[in-house]
Amino acid sequence: MVDAGVVLTELGRALDCGPWMSSAVAAPRVLMRLGRTEEASEILSGIADSSIVATISLCRAHDPDVVATRHGAAFTLSGCTAEVPDASVANVLLVPARNGGHVGLFAVDIAAPGVSVRPTPSADRARCRSSVTYVDARARLLGELPSRLLDAAIDDVQIACAAEAVGAADRLLELTVAHAKVRR
Repeated sequence: MVDAGVVLTELGRALDCGPWMSSAVAAPRVLMRLGRTEEASEILSGIADSSIVATISLCRAHDPDVVATRHGAAFTLSGCTAEVPDASVANVLLVPARNGGHVGLFAVDIAAPGVSVRPTPSADRARCRSSVTYVDARARLLGELPSRLLDAAIDDVQIACAAEAVGAADRLLELTVAHAKVRR
């Protein structure tokens, strides 16, 4: 996480609005905490070789609004997640969903039938956030997502956001000082 913090600080200084935090920090951190599975390894490999841009819908609620339905060995998701970062540029969404008595983490291809991404307006126009609706969208179960793992992933993202904010604040201070010198 230290290396990610250094990179995020520099991305913050550049006022970068790309999906690096979602795809290189949030998604991999939750997948690594989930444990080694073939599906998780496939997604991590895709992130590493840039063939996959992934994001995750995280919320402190341990009772997600998305429900998984099992169809033999396959699953579908129904429901909605709000404020998903970088969903408009991702090709894989990691979605916590109710799966019987527990919460599972599912991978959904953004182009799958039944997945609808709608950008959400916000004050921060540099950040792409979207509301994602699932209507019987095909999904792959990656594993059970206990609340402690979900909380740890959220903590990772908050730490990453803080590192990025430090870089952005440093750059904005630098720009402000330069502007003040010109105005003298």
